[in-house]
Amino acid sequence: MGITGLFQRLFKKGHKADVIQAPLTALGKLENGIRQHVDVQGSIYPTIRFAYSTSDLPEKAAHVVVEKRLKQFASPAVSILYLDGEPALEKQETHEDRSKNRSKALAAAAQNTELLAELIQNGQHVRKHHFADVENNLRKAFGWEISQRQGLVQYLRSQGWTVVESETEADVEIGRVCKPNDIVVSGDSDLLMYNNVNHLWRPWRKGQLLHYSVPDILKMFDLSRPQWTALGIVSANDYGKNISGLGIGSNFGIIKSLQGNDVPSLIQEYLHSELVALKTVDAN
Repeated sequence: MGITGLFQRLFKKGHKADVIQAPLTALGKLENGIRQHVDVQGSIYPTIRFAYSTSDLPEKAAHVVVEKRLKQFASPAVSILYLDGEPALEKQETHEDRSKNRSKALAAAAQNTELLAELIQNGQHVRKHHFADVENNLRKAFGWEISQRQGLVQYLRSQGWTVVESETEADVEIGRVCKPNDIVVSGDSDLLMYNNVNHLWRPWRKGQLLHYSVPDILKMFDLSRPQWTALGIVSANDYGKNISGLGIGSNFGIIKSLQGNDVPSLIQEYLHSELVALKTVDAN
């Protein structure tokens, strides 16, 4: 999710994000006035999918499951929850592709279910993978439309949470309102590239989070903030591919060599750099 390969690249090049083993304790130590902005879908989507795709789980119980997960790292006192709205224009094609993929997965799940029923009816041997095929395709087919989120929004607000229903993607809204000392929680690496986001808590494992400090990253890689933003723009992400043959590693090297002082000039330098020009010619 976000910029392709960014987290892996940071790790490979020696940047070790700090492990937050007790998120609520860390949250309680924040200075007054610092807020935590939570990209709900970007942080706990597997929990959402489980809660709202379990057929025997009542809607209220599903809301409770989601809130319980949020409470592992967030608090109504300092946290603001953000839910996605309509896809931004530049992500419309990606949204449509995902919708098509969900439809294909749903059709495949129906076929798998029919096969499973036929095997059982005929007294034939049913293997574990027959059940797994149904489950995997149903998981891929899960979609959480805006109208389906309203129940959760109302429930969370009734429990004292501040919930923002974003006009487009949550990361856009968070990037707009976040202050330099605030904390952002998301698994979406795009949020690392917003100019006023300095601290990202990325959900990890066993309730732990990874803390990415943008100032520390810039210092380690000797990059300016405009260079960092430009890297995010030219690299592949959810809604656009990079120039063929130029992954995050190549782009790191190119951007670091540029001399521009602002993002527009850096992008122009990037597009006219020898390697990018060569790759562009080869692609044509």
